Amino acid sequence: MEKEKVKFKKIQKARGPIESWLFALQEEMVSTLWDLMKKAVVDYSNQDRVKFVMDPEHKGQIVATVAQIMWC
Repeated sequence: MEKEKVKFKKIQKARGPIESWLFALQEEMVSTLWDLMKKAVVDYSNQDRVKFVMDPEHKGQIVATVAQIMWC
């Protein structure tokens, strides 16, 4: 609905056996989201909460997850 997109750190091309490139795609998704989450946790600690939430660099699910991490 918000049209948010997450760009991979490294582009994965569809080459070779399907299982291989789908696994590479999955690994890239996990790696990219992991890096975004780490950056968001640091930013949350160094910014005002409202500024953090409204920052377009942080995607909605990342903001929600980091807020839950900090709350716990």
